[in-house]
Amino acid sequence: PPPTHFLSSHGSASTNPVAPNELVHDRQIIVKLGDSDGVKRFRTHTPAKITKLAEKARVKGAKEVNGLTMASAIFVAARQLKSGDLSLSLRTVKEAEIMRCYRQVWVKHLWKGSEVRLPSWGVVVHNVNVRSLGIDIVVGIRDRKQRIIKQLLTENLYSWGNDAEIV
Repeated sequence: PPPTHFLSSHGSASTNPVAPNELVHDRQIIVKLGDSDGVKRFRTHTPAKITKLAEKARVKGAKEVNGLTMASAIFVAARQLKSGDLSLSLRTVKEAEIMRCYRQVWVKHLWKGSEVRLPSWGVVVHNVNVRSLGIDIVVGIRDRKQRIIKQLLTENLYSWGNDAEIV
């Protein structure tokens, strides 16, 4: 079996490889359970039982799509977070990425209506006040967000080209 961690090797001599303890979060997948019944049900399970259930869901999903890459991944640990979401750990970052790619195939076998949360990162733009964009107010944020995305794409069309995408 592959190692439970690996050292990242960047092509630069100026940066050190990433330590295994820094990769822990990259090996985890967060599953949001669809309803309060799922949260209650999983609260009664031990971490070992949750790991077994995740493994069963993975196996069913792999059989469903004949996915050899998905079949090679293995959940090694699990726990339920205070929010009720599940934190599932795999052996490697690569396996976690494989399971994220096939998320809609296997997660439905774990619990009805559950979904995998994809990691996202905020972007900090130097000298741009959040208030000037109007995204510091929760009400109507979706419309403002779309307007800002459209504006950024339009203003940077020449630099970025037609294929640029902001998610």
